[in-house]
Amino acid sequence: MNDTAKLEVRPGVAEFVEQVRARLADLTAEERTELTDGLGADLHELVAERGPEALGDPTAYAAELRAAAGFSPTMGKVRDKRELSAAIHAALDSARGKWDALVEGLPGDPWGLIQAVRPAWWILRAWLALQLVDLVWGNGGLNLGLSVVPSLLGWGAPLLAVASIVSVQIGRGKLWPGKARGNAAVRLLLLALNAVAIAVIPVTFTSVFTPAKASIWYPELTDGGSAHLEGGIQVDGRNVTNLFPYDASGKPLKGVQLFDQDGQPVSIDESRMWDEGEELFIGYPWLSNGEARFNVFPVPEGHVGAMEERDASAWTSDNPPAIPAYPLESAPEVGLPTDPEPAAAPEPATAPKQKAGR
Repeated sequence: MNDTAKLEVRPGVAEFVEQVRARLADLTAEERTELTDGLGADLHELVAERGPEALGDPTAYAAELRAAAGFSPTMGKVRDKRELSAAIHAALDSARGKWDALVEGLPGDPWGLIQAVRPAWWILRAWLALQLVDLVWGNGGLNLGLSVVPSLLGWGAPLLAVASIVSVQIGRGKLWPGKARGNAAVRLLLLALNAVAIAVIPVTFTSVFTPAKASIWYPELTDGGSAHLEGGIQVDGRNVTNLFPYDASGKPLKGVQLFDQDGQPVSIDESRMWDEGEELFIGYPWLSNGEARFNVFPVPEGHVGAMEERDASAWTSDNPPAIPAYPLESAPEVGLPTDPEPAAAPEPATAPKQKAGR
């Protein structure tokens, strides 16, 4: 039977098939798969023609299957080494049956909706898996934030395409686990992998769509958006890529944090890049408790990675980001009208002149 037919199996039929499988527990996983492969689709057609009562007794049906395949009609004692596997199958089958019964009782054909969106979930879980890798070992691990397309040292886009294809093929049962899907360990592994994918959704989305990025993309929807206007800091309509602060005495300062009147960070446009000759540069943030801060100046500048984003390995490379040279060696001294006048420096003492000798 083709996979389309498998996807159309109704929950009531699926529960019947699982009950039949439970009565084949003394057989090997391969034997059970051979006896029940395509059974759901066949019974679906039968129910469509004759109604649910055509299913009959799962025990009698299992006995017929066993006899037709040359096995004893009655289930023998499950060997000890299969008891755990049988218990796992029974627990998973019971949970699946309850889930199917719950879904079938809801209005609006939710079962059909679930089947329709399965391909979208297969692609989403591939994206989540790569983002999790990037979060731990890539840009996320370096506190540079995540991109919609994982960076992964410039391989994010092709790896995402490959991972999506693999995930879809796994979902269709064409790549893995195939016939091994009837194995208890494989069923638990698939369940665990999907559970992990669901669990990392909040972490991944909050790392990709951070408040700072949201305030840049949608300033009208965020509080204090004036500090994060699209385009970052501007002077006379020109985007500012960096700021170089000096103190009142005119000495250069480093690591100066800027905030506006509402206490919101005043940041540069963290996505802005510029070229110097044939090289492309971007700002790299300071860190505060592991969180990237783009309102600390001067901002270190470094090369752009292969995917036109921050290089995940920039700080450990041979040419790491660095604070650029200040435009002025020193700035004019400044003060307020109420500041005391600086004390005049005393004139250096001069030695008394000696009379010339005769």
